[in-house]
Amino acid sequence: MENLPGADFKPGELRLRLTVHERSGVARQGAVVTSGVPFPPGFLHDVNRLQVLDAAGRPAPTQATRMISWHKPAYDGSVQWALVSFPCDVPAGGTVAYVLTDAGRAAAAPPGLRVEKKDTHSVVDTGPARFVLPHKGDALISHASVNGKSVIGNAGLRVVVMSGEWPERGLKAGSLHGSMHEGIEVEEEGPVRLVVAIRGRHTPECILVALPGLG
Repeated sequence: MENLPGADFKPGELRLRLTVHERSGVARQGAVVTSGVPFPPGFLHDVNRLQVLDAAGRPAPTQATRMISWHKPAYDGSVQWALVSFPCDVPAGGTVAYVLTDAGRAAAAPPGLRVEKKDTHSVVDTGPARFVLPHKGDALISHASVNGKSVIGNAGLRVVVMSGEWPERGLKAGSLHGSMHEGIEVEEEGPVRLVVAIRGRHTPECILVALPGLG
């Protein structure tokens, strides 16, 4: 890990190049990029100081999460690894460079990315897209819409896995197991990225409910 040429590598003067390559041949506009960034002991104590700048030096909306600390008493509890996310514009097959600094955050967060938890379900709203996540049941997403147009409805979105041969667990190759979840948890919420964990299990009893006609 080193700074750009001519910049001292010390707290408050971080100038770390973040290079983004587009490999699929599709132009990206506002695509969220997430990268893990390591730090030496004592360098960074507050991830909220991290800020991504674009090629013109303008601050981009930045979300940073502390993943691992330099644990006490051997170290000082500073950040060891941070997860940094930011929206990126890159042409098809192209490469763009951003710069990560630790001089504080100044860019306004884009509106729309939020989650609202209700009694029986949670609603994730990204602005253009809206997802309804039941807290229990066999549908991971009961409804979804993009720009007001429904893209998931009716029975919702369900997950089915196909097992391999595992006699010790009573599983036969090709047997299908439907999902049944028992709760959701918001693990990360910020201006750029939202992570929701859906917790549950896959059981063979669910399959007739999840996919009628395939049992």
